[in-house]
Amino acid sequence: MSHDDDTEGGINILLIITVVIGTTLMTSLIVCYICVFRSLCCPSAEELERAQSIMRRGSSRRRFNRPSVLETNISSQQTEIERV
Repeated sequence: MSHDDDTEGGINILLIITVVIGTTLMTSLIVCYICVFRSLCCPSAEELERAQSIMRRGSSRRRFNRPSVLETNISSQQTEIERV
């Protein structure tokens, strides 16, 4: 019977270790999610300034009226089969 008690004791220790590691991992994952959602929902002043400067630079780029990738005529470009 002492062999069964030793086996159950070992299983209990492994179970406790698994629960502690799992709880630690889940807690760290929840903390990461909280940080991400906080930065999305409540951006800091630095993030707002950075977003506004990017938007200002983006609006100045639109003035040059360069064609985007979607607006270019891809039918006039060579395909890989034609190159070979």
